[in-house]
Amino acid sequence: MHEHVLRRLPIAAVLIPSTHYFISKCEGRRPKLTRSRKAHDPTYYNLFPLRQLWKPPLPYPLWAYDWDKRDLTNTRITRHIVLIRHAQYDETHEEDEKRKLTPLGIKQAELTGKRLAEMFKGAGDKDGAGAFPGCPIKVIRVSGMRRAKETAEVIAKYLPGVVQAEPDPRLNEGTPAQIIPVRHDIDAVSLMDESHDRIEEAFQEYFRRAIPGEEINDGDEHVFDIIVCHGNVIRYFFCRALQLPPEAWLRLSTFNCSLTYFVIKPSGVVSCRLLGDVGHLGYDHTTFSMNNGFIFS
Repeated sequence: MHEHVLRRLPIAAVLIPSTHYFISKCEGRRPKLTRSRKAHDPTYYNLFPLRQLWKPPLPYPLWAYDWDKRDLTNTRITRHIVLIRHAQYDETHEEDEKRKLTPLGIKQAELTGKRLAEMFKGAGDKDGAGAFPGCPIKVIRVSGMRRAKETAEVIAKYLPGVVQAEPDPRLNEGTPAQIIPVRHDIDAVSLMDESHDRIEEAFQEYFRRAIPGEEINDGDEHVFDIIVCHGNVIRYFFCRALQLPPEAWLRLSTFNCSLTYFVIKPSGVVSCRLLGDVGHLGYDHTTFSMNNGFIFS
């Protein structure tokens, strides 16, 4: 674990029902019932080892302006990041290489590509009243999992000329943080130990202020990145970017091919302009995994 992000919290800070049974479940493995051996360990509170709870750089609700540790007092560049959850895929297989997009998932990716093209092409005369210029998309990034790579490939067809980066396995799906309120069907302790460090590393890699000359031409004031990845990763990035408790990530929901859009100002202020937007899909093409529409358990 990164020692600078984890701390021991007082028991009163975490309200969790008393239980010592939970089910371990993660991608590619069958659920396994386990029993907490740390029930009376002072380094635990119920199911949670205190080492896994997040330590904010400043007490909530204060904002840490230097959260990315970059001295950018003279820059005017604003970074825009659009996160896209992959399209619907075949969940009947456990092996990632067999989890290809469904026909509906391919259609979702096509609609998302069209939406992004419309968002970033600009409109009207650059000097005309009410017009705005196009947005320079720098790169499309993607995780190393098949469903995300196939989604990115479809989207890229609608964004000609945009660089496609090599897949980054740090963006792969996982359990990024502890879960509060508790989920008794998930062994969050071991799953977080498996996933947190790499997902946090991906966050620190891609969520940061831009430096002139490093990744953008001198004189430009905006840089746009698209990242196609996964629901848990997006929810964690949302909490981290807005300096909210990451343990709240599972309270959020992101549908297939939904858009989550962040703006990172040179001052260090971060805002979210879209969260899980599916307006481009329509109800008939809206899914959460294999569930259609909005009504599911």
